[in-house]
Amino acid sequence: MLTGQFLTRFRWVACQLDYLCSLPNDAEKRKALGSLPPGLEATYERILKRVNQEDESIKTMVQNTLQWIVSADDEIPADALCHAISVKDGDKVLDQEALYDEEDILMYCKYCWGNPFLILSTLKISS
Repeated sequence: MLTGQFLTRFRWVACQLDYLCSLPNDAEKRKALGSLPPGLEATYERILKRVNQEDESIKTMVQNTLQWIVSADDEIPADALCHAISVKDGDKVLDQEALYDEEDILMYCKYCWGNPFLILSTLKISS
């Protein structure tokens, strides 16, 4: 069984690699290596700042995805997550044209905290 400290360090490394891979060129990556956040809390603060720079609809989608992932008792199938985050307040019927697909979630969430479909297991092991 993995310990909380190991998972925290692993998560920090994974977040840094995701961030570095999102940068456009080697010069930007080299520059970023000199200013990586020192811990996981600071890393998550940087992630949240990036999310807050996005369009309002993207921010809402990312926030809803995170809320569903962290509050789930078990792994959420990708199609169920897509449906869950596509429902808007006041909806009585799911608008099929407003349905996010897995690629949408990966595109906007991956640079934030990795593959959201894999994060759940890490969060549940560490708690």
